[in-house]
Formats: sequence, C-alpha cells, structure tokens
Amino acid sequence: MGNAGFSSLLDDDRIEDLQIVYRVFSRIDEVGMNEMKWRLQKRIIEMGREVVTSQDNLKNPIAFIEAVIKLQDKFLGIVKGAFQDDQHFINSHKKGFESFLNECKRSAEFLSLFVDRLMKEGAKGMTETEVDGNLDNAILLFRHLQEKDVFENYYRRHLGRRLMAKKSASSDLEKSFISKLKKECGVQFSSKLEVMITDMDVSDDVMTKFKESSVEADLKFKFSVSVLTTGPWILSSKGDCNLTKEMTAACETFKSFYSHRNSGKTLTWHLSYGDADVSAVFPKGKYEINVTTFAAVVLQAFNDQPEGMTVESLEGVTGVKGKDMVQLVQTFALGKHKLLTKKPPAKEVEPADELSVNTRFSSKLKKFRIALVTAKKESAEEVAQTKKNVEEDRKPQIEAAIVRVMKSRKTLDHNSLIAEVASLMSDRFTAVPSFIKARIESLIEREYLERDSEDRKRYHYCAA
Repeated sequence: MGNAGFSSLLDDDRIEDLQIVYRVFSRIDEVGMNEMKWRLQKRIIEMGREVVTSQDNLKNPIAFIEAVIKLQDKFLGIVKGAFQDDQHFINSHKKGFESFLNECKRSAEFLSLFVDRLMKEGAKGMTETEVDGNLDNAILLFRHLQEKDVFENYYRRHLGRRLMAKKSASSDLEKSFISKLKKECGVQFSSKLEVMITDMDVSDDVMTKFKESSVEADLKFKFSVSVLTTGPWILSSKGDCNLTKEMTAACETFKSFYSHRNSGKTLTWHLSYGDADVSAVFPKGKYEINVTTFAAVVLQAFNDQPEGMTVESLEGVTGVKGKDMVQLVQTFALGKHKLLTKKPPAKEVEPADELSVNTRFSSKLKKFRIALVTAKKESAEEVAQTKKNVEEDRKPQIEAAIVRVMKSRKTLDHNSLIAEVASLMSDRFTAVPSFIKARIESLIEREYLERDSEDRKRYHYCAA
C-alpha cells in the first residue's frame, strides 16, 4: 500500500479497512508492519504540525489545545480500534505527539491556560464527567511534554491568580487535578501546588480570627488579606502605590494583629494582586464597582482633585507609574466602562494627557467589575520571567542528581556523569550538557566534588 493510500485511511477514520491491513501484515510481513508504524507516526506529526503552526490556534490557546485533544482522540481511536492497542503502535502514537508538541515552545503555557479556564468555569455547561474527562485529556497531553517543569511553572502562576482572585470554581476540582499531577510525576512535582492550596485554607482561618477580634471593628470598611508562604507562589515584583489613609490604617491594623500572633514572621505586601469595591457616584447614578487596588487608588485621587489632572500628576499623587498607569488609563478612559475622559482621546498614553471624571457615564448595571485589559497569552516579559524561574528551579535539582550519582559511584568520568544525570532528569525536563557542566563546576567550587589530579575529565566525590 502506498503512503497516500494509508494516509487516506487514517484521515478518513476507516477503522475496518485499517484493521484488515493490520491483520494481514501482522501475520506475514514484519517489514510491512514496521512501515505501517512509521507511517502512523509520520501522519500524526504532519497533522499535528498543522495544528500547532496555525496562526489562528497560536492566537487562541484554548482552540490550540482543543484541536490537539481532537487529534489525540482520533488517533487513540485508530490505535485501539484498528491496531488492537498493539504496543508498537501505541509507541508510534506517543512519539508522534511528543515530536510536534515539543517543537512548539508554547505548548506547556497553552496547556496550563486550558486547565486554567476549566478550573475557572468548572461545570458551566458541562457535567462533572465531562469536566473530569477534559482534565484527563490534559494529563494525556502533559505526558507528552518533555519540559514538564515549564508546565509546572506556568501552572503555579495561573493557580496563584485563581486562588487570590477567588475564581476557582471548585476546591475539590483543584485538588483532584493536583493529585493527578502527583500520580504522574511524584511528590516533588506537586508539593508547591499542595502548599498553595493549604495556604489559602490557613489564610481563611487567619481572617476568621481577625474578624472575630476587637481590632477589626475599628476599620471603616471590610478588609481581607491572603497570607501566603513565600516559596511556592510566583508573584511578580510589580510597582507599588500610595495607599489612601484608610487603606494604610487597615494594613497597619492587620500587621499588628498578625505580628502579635506570629512573632518572627515578616509580612511583605503585594498590592498589585489586591482588589477593592468602590462606591462611585455619577450624575446619572450610583454604582458599586470592583477594581484592582491600584485602580481604586487612582479613582480615589479624583475625589481630591475633581477638576482633573495630567497623567504625570496622577502618577505623582498615586505612586502608580509606567506600564501600570498606562494600563489603568487605557482601561478607564478607553475601555468598555469609561469612568474617565482623556484628552486627547488617542490610544497612546502620554504624560501630558489630561484626565477627568466622565460626568456622562452611565450603566444599566448598578454593581459590576472592571477587569484590566490583559492578553490571552503570557506577555513577552512573563515568558522571560518563566524561563528564568525554570532555570533557577532546575539548578538545585541537577545538583542533587549529581551528588546522588557521585555519592554512589565515588569516581566517574565527565561523559558518564553527564549521561547519568540527564537520564535521571528525563522524566521532568531535558537537561542539556552545558547546564549540567555548569552545576558540576559550582559543586567543585563548593567542594562537593573534586577533579582528578591527573585526569581533568574525571571527578571524585568529596565525603562530608
């Protein structure tokens, strides 16, 4: 059978015809069987590349993953129905998906965004079985990723955003997926994710005690804090802002309460992750609007200067600067809910642009949320930060693997050590020789290893 003929059978899902071909070749022609396995893998790669290089899919992470899942379902059905789950064809299926998925540098990020949407929307329009089925499909794709730690890094970022914004549809669903990841990669992989879930439970207990205390009654508004462990959470070091007097008083009250009960622990505020409910009164109505903490500070500034001010002046008053201010101005002066007016009304934001309250603002909704305009994909800055985080996370893992190998072998040549460490890391990521070599050098400097006095490419373990 020619390549075009076999590909046509695969493309059209002609299970019965493929089954006949399989049965014939399995009995009489080993060469033919090998050719079928190769052609299956080749066709998966061809169709997969069409999916992961499609510009439409690259602009839409959800569509990207849904298309890959559809392709996965198609070929799993063929392997099961036509090739009777023959292990050789299962391996061809696996190699095909690993090939095209890992050629695309955004597969891990998009898979995490796909799960993120499921966790936010939960069972909306789907049964519990359908949701769980989608998560199982995500795990099947996760198995094909060579850089599993890249996925873990993105997933921690997205999980953190969901938890802090209270957007998780179900705590049980979150724990279920983390359990699936733990089953795939072990405790070390899932430990930080589990700590994040635990942090939120502990934080809820802290806030319950705070609200029951007498100090909470002194505050002029409802106030809530998420107290998180430093290590597991990926919190970008965004800019700061000048909180209002009332906000500052609330922070100081909570800080005093927490420090009294947790001596030795230091609180670091990440204001850019907070939100606030703002009561806004316009000529055409009164509204309750949920915005970010930075946005609340910016809007509050117009109470003191109702005549308006320039962007530069607003930066000075609020402490919100640069990209953060540009994002806020574009959201409130050019977005769906125009609470402010901007002169000139151009999309570009300049320091001299004039801002004032939009007295014509009105909305049918009396209570609503204004989300800042964000990209569906990670920004270039976030991608770079993720890459940096991944590299930092890999250093101790590779060093631990080197020490483990050398402690067992005592003496080993350079190439053998590189090969053994790469093999140990292969279930989580591809450890490149240059990166391993750099960690070897670091361990030598710290006297965990030493070079052989006669052969510079041979190492000895230094017992403690």
